[in-house]
Amino acid sequence: DERYSRVMAAALHSAALHESFTQFDEAVGDFRLAEIAAVKLGNRDAQVNAIYGQAYVLFLAKRLPEVREQGARALQLAQAAGSVAGVASSNVISGLEPFCTGDLAAARQRFEQAIPVLRQRGPFKHCVDAVCFRGTLANQRLDHEQANEDLGWAYEKAREAGLTFDLLIALFHRARTRANQGRLFEASEMLKEAQRLAELLLDA
Repeated sequence: DERYSRVMAAALHSAALHESFTQFDEAVGDFRLAEIAAVKLGNRDAQVNAIYGQAYVLFLAKRLPEVREQGARALQLAQAAGSVAGVASSNVISGLEPFCTGDLAAARQRFEQAIPVLRQRGPFKHCVDAVCFRGTLANQRLDHEQANEDLGWAYEKAREAGLTFDLLIALFHRARTRANQGRLFEASEMLKEAQRLAELLLDA
């Protein structure tokens, strides 16, 4: 068990690094290795977490049919295990496809269902993702108050936790929100910060 725990921890760390550098195929492979280790450990929550990681990276790579497939797998496992947090994480995954295809009401419903549970039970990164996506949807509706609240929270939490890719996404959409409000100087400064961070990642 200890050996598989070490394998899983190493795979998740490697996945986070590959995701930060937009090396998506490598990140998916890492998350698959983490899932195998979770299966060996008999840890359903860890398995759902690894599937979530695969789905999120596949979403970033715009491979939506595979995102849908992973979301269905995560939901089935979470329901079988009676994992409330796992079901909430699955809701975030299932919100990604309508988020991309323009069914914003369906996407928002999934994120709204997930956020209260994930705030209480985690996983923390899944909560940051869901709040960031909800903030992005609020920005598209020109609901500036909700967008600023959600994206500001996601930005701060991603910064505290060192979630680099989430930080960049939140920062970009915060800049869009400021621009939509006519606060162009603030938007420009945020985009400059995002560019500096992206350049640091490229040089790493």
